[in-house]
Amino acid sequence: MESIARSARLNKAMLHYYFKNKKALHAHVVRSLIESEWEQDAPFLELARDLAPLQRLYFTLHGMAYRHLRGKDPTLRRIMAWELAEGGQAFHEVYRRYVVPRMLLNQAFVQQGMDDGVFRKTDPLLVIWNAISFFVLYSMQKESYQGTELHNQLYNQRGMGHLLDHMLETTARMLDLEPGFPEPEMPDNVRNVIKKMRKEIYAQGKKRVAKK
Repeated sequence: MESIARSARLNKAMLHYYFKNKKALHAHVVRSLIESEWEQDAPFLELARDLAPLQRLYFTLHGMAYRHLRGKDPTLRRIMAWELAEGGQAFHEVYRRYVVPRMLLNQAFVQQGMDDGVFRKTDPLLVIWNAISFFVLYSMQKESYQGTELHNQLYNQRGMGHLLDHMLETTARMLDLEPGFPEPEMPDNVRNVIKKMRKEIYAQGKKRVAKK
């Protein structure tokens, strides 16, 4: 704590006033980093609130890809990987506050789509879990595969646009939707946001080709 206070140019007593020990400080830093990432999603959640299940699923998949495209900070990824390896204690409060409510909301709209006959009946939670896990694993494993052929294939030859296409196709097959999951009719404001997200998502791949 003394070293941290010195590096931050703070009085050690003041640091201890707010944080009992280094473990408490670490937990606060982890929560703050993750919360700042999740809070960026608030405008997207508000837009999705009144969408029909098919519209919301399409929008949500794009939102997942877009958020992980933005989450490019390797330091945050390393901290998260380290925290998970240590048991993820600092994640518990964040998950209760952010992750679990959103997972339940997503589960509910997928279930509604199944009840309405729009989606094939299956496990709605695992439909969402499958998509989230796909994007999270891709983002979290980037440094782990550095210098390997898999890194070249996954991160040099394929970008987030490729992953989004794959997830749209996979989800369409899972729920018996139209192949490729083309964009359903959307309100103009939502369509404009999706257009912006797609432009940034697919621009990543174009930049990669240009560099070659």
